[in-house]
Amino acid sequence: MALKKVVVLSSTRQDVEKLFKKPKFKEMQKFRLDSFLDVNSKSSPYGKGNGAYLISYELKDANLDVIYSNGKCSENNWIGYDVKKDTVIDIELIFDEDIKLTRFDLKKEEFKKAGKPSSDSLLADTYVNLKAGISFEGNEKTVGSIELSPTPFQTEKFSCGRTLPEDTALKAIFFEKRHIFDKIVHMFNQDKEVRSISFSSTDPITEATNYSHQSEKPVTFSALRWDEYKRLFLDINLFNGLSRQNFGEIRLIAYRKSYLVANATKGYLFTTKKVVPIIDSIDSKLLSLESKESLLQKALSQDQSYYEKISDHWYIYYEYR
Repeated sequence: MALKKVVVLSSTRQDVEKLFKKPKFKEMQKFRLDSFLDVNSKSSPYGKGNGAYLISYELKDANLDVIYSNGKCSENNWIGYDVKKDTVIDIELIFDEDIKLTRFDLKKEEFKKAGKPSSDSLLADTYVNLKAGISFEGNEKTVGSIELSPTPFQTEKFSCGRTLPEDTALKAIFFEKRHIFDKIVHMFNQDKEVRSISFSSTDPITEATNYSHQSEKPVTFSALRWDEYKRLFLDINLFNGLSRQNFGEIRLIAYRKSYLVANATKGYLFTTKKVVPIIDSIDSKLLSLESKESLLQKALSQDQSYYEKISDHWYIYYEYR
């Protein structure tokens, strides 16, 4: 099968179109690799430029979706991967009809079930091999689609953008500008109908009033209020905004990176509730490659969260889920 010969972050568009024997072009669209960052937003701190583009091809019995790089990381393009233009970042083969799992050289024991797929099928599950960067949607006997993506460690090595902030850097900002953190929490508690706020979107609790995440229009409060949040975010290097899971539990997100099946985030947590586990140093916990791999593997079956207390009700946190 041609898909076996594609190497993510190495093969090119020319390679793909040759391997699949000049597949029929279906459509092309710009593609942002992190849906939480609107790099073309007028108010975004990230500047202009997309890190990739997507081409859909039509095959005889399937559709082929390929995400290609728009070029190496640069000042104007740092949402993506540091590979040459037209390099494959992600490739997915979606079959018109499910096919037998035995047609693929996939060792089932190397995959873990990661939940339901994005498709509407109630019978399918998503299976993931993190180390290999392979996932498929299907069941014990059949496959509906198969996808090749960067592994978590390729993402760490090649992805553009900000690096994971150290505990000391986060603490320094917090203690220098504590009044800003307290003000943001106070504002967000007042705006209790909102689930999350970023530079490019707001997400209300009431889904009936929900707008697209691409929208420049605030959905539950005035543009002036939104602008005030964004100004405060920049004051404390909060490039990914904030969100709440429950009332009284607020995450101020300083860093976010998307992996194959989950997101890693690091930042500040304000909560009146008890959190576990509390550790002495998040940096030490994540220092070794072995500990990172352990986090990534465990995240398939359960959420991974670590907290370092910095003040009453305030923590630095790291999550992978």
